[in-house]
Amino acid sequence: MMKVDGLKTDPFIGKYLGKPAFGLMSSGAFLDDVVHAVEALRDQDAFVFCKVRPDNSEWIEGLNRCGFKHMDTNVILEKPVNPGVQYEYRNTIREARPDDEEALVDLAFCNFLYSRFHQDPGVSEHAANRIKAEWVRNFFLGSRGTHMLVAEIDGKIVGFHQIILNDRQLVIDLIATHYDKRKMGLARDLINHAEQFIGQTTPTYVVGTQLINEPSLRLYEKMGFVEARRDLVFHFHGKGESCV
Repeated sequence: MMKVDGLKTDPFIGKYLGKPAFGLMSSGAFLDDVVHAVEALRDQDAFVFCKVRPDNSEWIEGLNRCGFKHMDTNVILEKPVNPGVQYEYRNTIREARPDDEEALVDLAFCNFLYSRFHQDPGVSEHAANRIKAEWVRNFFLGSRGTHMLVAEIDGKIVGFHQIILNDRQLVIDLIATHYDKRKMGLARDLINHAEQFIGQTTPTYVVGTQLINEPSLRLYEKMGFVEARRDLVFHFHGKGESCV
């Protein structure tokens, strides 16, 4: 396959989809090189994803022409971190321990519905669940995230918040609660705990969620997060029609 600037292999996604996976950066003009690269993958069992701003009509048109499908609209929300904030908690929140790994991996496997992979008919439910589960495992392997919080009820883990903290942002990297324990304030407590005890050294709290995930959007907005931008997420699976 020809080399194209902005087309990068994604070994993590490829491993759990069981085929070569690539991410395509939507920077600059939509060039013929992109078309040729997609054509080279068309007859292979390959996967490509691309995130595009909604006003980037050139890239949207080009991706549609090449057989990409719009799978998801990712909404990025932000709010300022409140220095010295004090919250009250309904649930027990603590830092994750090494022996929490398997419980958290299992929780992640069973409690996501709205991810772009769960919305993609070309990805099995098992593969979509594995991606989320192994995302959590990568925290314990030291390759994803800086902090992990867990929520407990009666000593049982029922939620988690995987965090990326840097000097600019406190990022909700992944968050989930058990489907039987929704509407108990678990997500709110996890989010507030991260701001109060982890994120006080950084100015901005950031989260991304799916437009289709209305419960999460409502929660974030109630907590003071404001939409900052949107990205359209496109997926391509090989063995399709040619670009025209």
